Amino acid sequence: MNNKFTTYLLYAIGEIVLVVVGILIAVSIDNWNTSRIESKKEQVYIHNIQRDLKEQLLKIDNQIRFESEIADIAYPIIAHYKTH
Repeated sequence: MNNKFTTYLLYAIGEIVLVVVGILIAVSIDNWNTSRIESKKEQVYIHNIQRDLKEQLLKIDNQIRFESEIADIAYPIIAHYKTH
């Protein structure tokens, strides 16, 4: 009787260990998958930020060019009125 109890106890412990190992593997896979998804999202965010920054820099360059052209036109006119 004692031998059967020990056998069943070892079997139960083995089953518990297998369940725990299975759960740990499942959690590990889920964490890996979540990390992979987050990494892809980060790459998309970085790409979008880079694109937006390039667009903003282009707009700033265009604005500087426009302001410079206006200044090139305005300074001679201002100088002319200052002398007269």
